[in-house]
Amino acid sequence: MSKLKPLLNLTIYLFVFTFFNLIIEKLSFKTPLLIQIVGIFKYIFIALIFIFLNKDNLKNQYLDFKNNLGKYLKKYLPIWFIGVILMIVSNYFITKYYTIPNNEESLRNHIDSLPFLAISITCLFAPIIEEFTFRAGFNTIKNKYIFLIVSSLVFAFLHLNSFKELPFLISYSIIGLVFGYTYFKTKNIFASISIHMIHNIFTLIIYKLF
Repeated sequence: MSKLKPLLNLTIYLFVFTFFNLIIEKLSFKTPLLIQIVGIFKYIFIALIFIFLNKDNLKNQYLDFKNNLGKYLKKYLPIWFIGVILMIVSNYFITKYYTIPNNEESLRNHIDSLPFLAISITCLFAPIIEEFTFRAGFNTIKNKYIFLIVSSLVFAFLHLNSFKELPFLISYSIIGLVFGYTYFKTKNIFASISIHMIHNIFTLIIYKLF
């Protein structure tokens, strides 16, 4: 089962997302509020599945995270900050020639129209689901470099909607490497989730300010 874990986690992630997206498409009427509610339910559903599948390890990881929170933040926040700078620089040059990815545009629209629901998804549910999928889901890869490359590239690729957005693979991969490095070094899903949450909160603040 452990060797199939990456396939299992990705399959769950893709299947549930596809299923709920099909539900939205089949609805006779669509409103931003309804789409956001279905989106939150989708994330909660996936989160419950991942928590159930990983329930044996979560208690010990939580205790470790609680006892080492200060140490983890002190060590990995500076790495995240470097990643953010690199991400901003790469996006600066990429957006000179390409428009922002569709998922970023959609997120901004939802934040402007339904901020509470959009922020809940972006800052709470998305980091949990994505860390279980792209970090914990690949923890059977023991080689650090292979783990970082594979997990960050898969994470980045699934944030794109078309091949026209491929240049943004660079910026998404950069931040994916930060999350992956945090998880690989700590072996703690709560550590990478916390850095991911901080990143998403930071990007939302920057978006609203500028």
